[in-house]
Amino acid sequence: MNICRYTTNVVAVRCWLGDDRSDLCEHVTADSSCAHGLYSEDDSFGPLIRSVMCKQCYEAAIQERDSELTRCHDCGKDLPLRDVFPWRWYDFYAAQGDEPLHICNSCWDKPKHVARMRKDDEARAREDSWYESSDD
Repeated sequence: MNICRYTTNVVAVRCWLGDDRSDLCEHVTADSSCAHGLYSEDDSFGPLIRSVMCKQCYEAAIQERDSELTRCHDCGKDLPLRDVFPWRWYDFYAAQGDEPLHICNSCWDKPKHVARMRKDDEARAREDSWYESSDD
């Protein structure tokens, strides 16, 4: 599973701006002082993509990402990514293949997901109490 990030962290942008493995938008290629944001994609072995962008290209990329359709796990509707949240349970572990459940805004507070979160909290508490009792 790849991890994708967008950031405007100045240190990260400047770090990757000087790396010859980075892709630069045409505006940053022409004038590196306009570097504003960074898109990065990593897999378990390290970086796959680093794209340094000007403010205009960065905002367009964010807009495109937010309008991508994602299916809600509970209601099954395809919704823009900005309206869906990834939910990870307490022992979520991507390296073993776990993938987050995508839950839309309207389903987040409905009984099905509330029960799921309560059950997850109970499982976490049971595991925590087991560790606490084994410390004796």
